[in-house]
Amino acid sequence: MAELTTMFDEHCRTAGLDARLAALPEREPHARRARRAAAEGGGGFLVFGVPVVAVGGVPADRHLPVPASRVDHGEGLGPRWCEMSVRMGEAETQSSVRLGDVGVDWARVLFGDLDALSAWQHDEPVDGLADVAFWGAAAEEAAARFSAPELGEPGECRVRGRAGLPVADAWEKGRAELEGGDRAAHNGGLPAPFPPLAGRAAGACL
Repeated sequence: MAELTTMFDEHCRTAGLDARLAALPEREPHARRARRAAAEGGGGFLVFGVPVVAVGGVPADRHLPVPASRVDHGEGLGPRWCEMSVRMGEAETQSSVRLGDVGVDWARVLFGDLDALSAWQHDEPVDGLADVAFWGAAAEEAAARFSAPELGEPGECRVRGRAGLPVADAWEKGRAELEGGDRAAHNGGLPAPFPPLAGRAAGACL
């Protein structure tokens, strides 16, 4: 807290601001911070050290399209998501305002409704299904060794493995394939859980 206060005071002096930093008597829930930021026209703050942005005024009386676009970064990376938006109307954009940064934590970005976050399941898939995917330096070799097809899931182009398995079966499948093959071909990796935003966990073999 002392270090943060010093940084804040230095920022105020540099920017010519008259402000002070004081600790609240109790912890501030992230939901309350998000609603306050939205009420003030939108803004950003940190959640567990990861920058997030909250906005308000989004219509809640109808379904809204959420288009996203990808950019192909070439060999070694391939297509990656680069932009995502919520379409609230068909009119052209008149102006843009920067509200903050959206951080990517462990290769994931969360984009959702604040009121629905209480139902979020971080570690357990909502449909009870899981994927076993191969990636890493020996991903192609491992996938070919076990005749693994492409997953065919949105955002997982060229990723090979097995999709839509019960969680227990996915763990057993990943472990059996790893232990049954040459560990050197997989860099000594082990299966690990990976729950994407769709609510489906996946086992990964490196």
